[in-house]
Amino acid sequence: MEHILTLFDGSKAPVSLSQPATKRQWEKLLYSLEHPFIYPVLEADYMAERERAIVFRSYSPKGSLLDAIYGNSDPQKPYLSKYQCKLKLTKFDELLGMPSSIKQQSLLSYMSVESVQTAGKQILEALLYLKKSRIPYPHLHCGNVIVQVFLFWSKYFEYDFFLLLV
Repeated sequence: MEHILTLFDGSKAPVSLSQPATKRQWEKLLYSLEHPFIYPVLEADYMAERERAIVFRSYSPKGSLLDAIYGNSDPQKPYLSKYQCKLKLTKFDELLGMPSSIKQQSLLSYMSVESVQTAGKQILEALLYLKKSRIPYPHLHCGNVIVQVFLFWSKYFEYDFFLLLV
């Protein structure tokens, strides 16, 4: 079974993870979170000697929201090969600073409007849950939103987007 490893600077955590009691509270909090759009934690620990916290989760073969935006089919490719700008910018529109030769539709071609709406709704629901639970989430970006795809009987794919907490 493959996993996602998240490593972050524990000194910037909302609580001091170097104290055993607060470390246990942090771990308990991560394990107890139950929300349909927050990706569950398999294992969490803190390496005090390096001030690094680590969190393990199940691997998602669809990757992150950033992968979906860029249309990447393999989330395990190196970062630079996945996310380099694929557009050639030659003419710039003076007002917007955008190339006039690029149509709006070409910028959104990898995700449908419905998928963007679904992602926004599910991310906001997860953030509201965290806010009500008084859990800060200061570093939200497309790279820490995981994509899951479920096939339903209607033969259409439905996407679910999950926040990676921490």
